[in-house]
Amino acid sequence: MARRMLWRRRRWVAAAVAILLTAYIGSYAALYRRGIVDADRFGCSGFFYVPLDKIALGDGSLKIGPLTRRHQFLERFYAPLNRMHRAWFGGRSPYLFPQEEEVPAGWVHAIIDPAIW
Repeated sequence: MARRMLWRRRRWVAAAVAILLTAYIGSYAALYRRGIVDADRFGCSGFFYVPLDKIALGDGSLKIGPLTRRHQFLERFYAPLNRMHRAWFGGRSPYLFPQEEEVPAGWVHAIIDPAIW
């Protein structure tokens, strides 16, 4: 009886892990695909986990705020999956912000092509 309950519990744990893993990979795939489309549209070398048109200003610079912080959080959250994606399938890297709070405007202009604006 105890072995039967242990087996049943293991099955539930395995199902829960499979569901969480599927959600993790699926959400990464959706954000990656949308980010690549935005990056190609705006001429960026790296992609963003948040919509680029919500954080980009008209002069090609980026608005530092909650959405850029969300991108930084998601970049760390999906880093293991992104590393595997790049190594095994040739995926692209997310855009990495410098460590300072403010991004120098000239540096950002090199990332986002102002001619597109």
